[in-house]
Formats: sequence, structure tokens, C-alpha cells
Amino acid sequence: MYLGRYGGVQVMHDSIPGGKEAQQIISSIQDSPPKAEESGTDLMRLMRYQLTRCEAVFGEDRFGIVLPREFRDMGLLPNQGEVAALLIVGKILEIWRADKWVEHIRAVRGSLPETIGRALDELENR
Repeated sequence: MYLGRYGGVQVMHDSIPGGKEAQQIISSIQDSPPKAEESGTDLMRLMRYQLTRCEAVFGEDRFGIVLPREFRDMGLLPNQGEVAALLIVGKILEIWRADKWVEHIRAVRGSLPETIGRALDELENR
């Protein structure tokens, strides 16, 4: 599970954002750890992002996901008894706190014509 680009958490099955390049960077860090003066670099931004991932546990008896405590404690995912919003499209599964989902949808609604135009451009360039 990784932090989603616009909010929530995205469940990644086999790959990580950035793919092979990110894995190559992570491997090279093991051989040559960053120095203190590198704390403001994109390399460290990437490391912070990569280290903010958690494993998801899927139930066998029914459809269920145990949301990682770390993400719940940070307020990124709902706790037990709170409402979650799920987005499932193609191979994308995102889990959101319901209140953050509503904020996101309202933001999209505020720029809907522009968003539709960019989405059409993205479809043409796929």
C-alpha cells in the first residue's frame, strides 16, 4: 500500500510507483547511504515516500482488508468503526477516509470542465 497521489491509499499488487528505476535507487542506497547534507534532495524525498508503504492483509473467508495500523494512526485511513470509501477501476484499488474522499470529489467538481478536457487528452495519448 502506498499513499495515493490525490489522497487515500493505493493498493499495489505487483509493482511500485516508479518501477525498476525506483528499485535501482533503493538498491544503490544500501551500498552508499545518503549523507546528512543530502536531506533536502529528491533522493531523500523518494526514500521518505518508499518508506511510507505498508503491507495489506486480505481475509480469506470474506472480502476484507486489514488496514495497516501505521496508516490509521497517521489519519490516512479510517479506524475500525469509521467509514471508508473504495475506488476500484481496472487494476487500481484505492482506499480513502470518507471525509477525504468527499473533499476530493468537491475539488474535482470545482474544476470539472478542465478535468474532463485533461482526461480526454490523456486518453488520446495513452
